[in-house]
Amino acid sequence: DLWRAACAQGITRYYGPPGGVRQDEMLDQINRSFGRLGALATIDRSTLLSAGSILLLWIVVLWRLGYPSLWDSDEAHYAEATREMLASGNWMVPTYNGQPFFDKPILFYLGQLLTFSLLGPTELAARLVPAVSALGLFAGVWWLGSRFFDSGVAALAVLMLAFLPATFALS
Repeated sequence: DLWRAACAQGITRYYGPPGGVRQDEMLDQINRSFGRLGALATIDRSTLLSAGSILLLWIVVLWRLGYPSLWDSDEAHYAEATREMLASGNWMVPTYNGQPFFDKPILFYLGQLLTFSLLGPTELAARLVPAVSALGLFAGVWWLGSRFFDSGVAALAVLMLAFLPATFALS
């Protein structure tokens, strides 16, 4: 309704008083062409901010998750330890080159074992657990920010965390 009223005001200004044939034709054409945009006029600011935040988090954490090879040595060590655990069937003691490798908590390796079991030993499977952990971190920051302050502060805190160079580079 707000969209139609704005269109009617604009048409009245350019095409004369309401009721003319030309105005009705123009309104029909606008409604046919841009009727879907009327729904955008009713979206509030918080919805747009949420959608933008989700898009940013997707770009920072999930975009091209399985594309580059494991070029970080730590990433390759954890993936190899998980692959060795899966090959040996020993899901409780992580090993790297046959030696115990207790560099991360066992929950990390168990998560990677689950993704390796489902997706195979790929770059995507190796990076999925850290990516989900990063999303959990963002959710926790948002929850704390909204709990102690308000949703606006929470959203800004998540965006600041997402824009940190270390978050972008390491997630």
